[in-house]
Amino acid sequence: MDNDEKITVRNITWENAADSSKTEFTAGETYKVSIILGARMNYWLFDTTTVTFNGLNGTIVHSQEPDIIGYEFEVAAPATPEITPTSVDLGKFKDGEDKVKLNYSGADGDTTEYSINGSSWETYRSGDEVVLKADEDGKCTVIARAVKNHITVKASETYTAEVPTPTPTPTDTPTPTPAVKKKITDVKVLELDKPSRGAKPDRKASVSSDSHATVESVEWLKDNTGDDIEGVFKAGTAYYAYVHLKAKDGYEFDTSAFKQGSTTKNAKVSNYSSNPGVKSVSKSDLVIYVAWKTQAAVTASTTQNTITGLSASYNKGATVTFTMNGAGADNPSEEGNERYVPVKYKIGNSEFKFEDNQNPKLAKSFTISTAGTYTLTVTFQKQVYDAGSSAWKNVDGVTDTKTATVKINATTTSTGTLSKTGTASKTTTTTTSTTSKAKNAKTGDETPVGAVVTVFVLAGAAVVVLIARKRKSQK
Repeated sequence: MDNDEKITVRNITWENAADSSKTEFTAGETYKVSIILGARMNYWLFDTTTVTFNGLNGTIVHSQEPDIIGYEFEVAAPATPEITPTSVDLGKFKDGEDKVKLNYSGADGDTTEYSINGSSWETYRSGDEVVLKADEDGKCTVIARAVKNHITVKASETYTAEVPTPTPTPTDTPTPTPAVKKKITDVKVLELDKPSRGAKPDRKASVSSDSHATVESVEWLKDNTGDDIEGVFKAGTAYYAYVHLKAKDGYEFDTSAFKQGSTTKNAKVSNYSSNPGVKSVSKSDLVIYVAWKTQAAVTASTTQNTITGLSASYNKGATVTFTMNGAGADNPSEEGNERYVPVKYKIGNSEFKFEDNQNPKLAKSFTISTAGTYTLTVTFQKQVYDAGSSAWKNVDGVTDTKTATVKINATTTSTGTLSKTGTASKTTTTTTSTTSKAKNAKTGDETPVGAVVTVFVLAGAAVVVLIARKRKSQK
């Protein structure tokens, strides 16, 4: 029943239809609930006021308008849940193997729950089976309850764990009683490192002395799937560490403290703040897991691939020097980081490649002996650092191109030479005019006949003459 600031509940009384002194609820019986309502100051109550309790409509039993009205409700108790053994023999059961079936014949809307050995309540549907687990005294108590209109009806059964019958010996030597093992309810895992991109998995872990267990193995899974990883941790990836623990002699894991398929606060892993999950659990073995995502890689944007160092124009025969700047040149050599490196450039119809280049910045030079406007095209190759091989590796099929315009004027630049006395001869500049062009039959491009492109490698390599044509002597 909803109550607002205008109405106050003065009294609630439960009465059994057959016996008003009964305090326990009995399945199938009907109970009466009397509720006295009063109006707060400056408000009135009338018998036309609608009052419901747990979805049931009430009947007015007395009225003192406009101050007090009494209502009465009849509430039916739910049916009794049934606990039926499916493999238990005369109250004996095999720990962790035998089951009981939970049945309920009440209404579909009723709430049905069960608890084993005082554990938290779990919901069930009629016909569900639950596995019996022994407590420290070798007992298993199953409680089932049904709830309807806040009335609870319970059923309870207690079973005793079956002790294996000892094999008779040929003598009269008494069979020793098995020692009772102590329960392990808390585990502290130490020395388990978090994944770091580019590092190899460290499968070292230990437990505190009060855990009474040992570490059998540590496995690392990528994205919680597949087999134990090989190589190194990749960037921006979730990894799961599975720690397999085994109980020491005289101890066993408490299966109620470590529930399979859920997280547990009874296990702690150093360096990890969240509670670990339970992969599997038995009295002798426990497998828990924790997760961590590695740091993301540093990316490289194609917008950072540039060509620099070019002037607005050059005279014929002048040296044209330019720099090819790959994106991510300053990105450190760490797992998954990206960068671009120049792998070739083209000027006019001449193309120059740099096989297996590992330098994001390259400076080159060339000369052109024929006036005109030329397109310089540079191709950049994307690379990703592979910590496993300690090398930058090309990403197949991922390249970027940038272009620039190179203008060659008709003015000729010639360079003086040293005389025998070491004095430089005078530099002369000759202006020529080219008015006719011929088609290069070999390449099909429209460039002046006799153009000479000479390329200078600034990194100290030899001068390479790509095209050399002998001109006719001028008289």
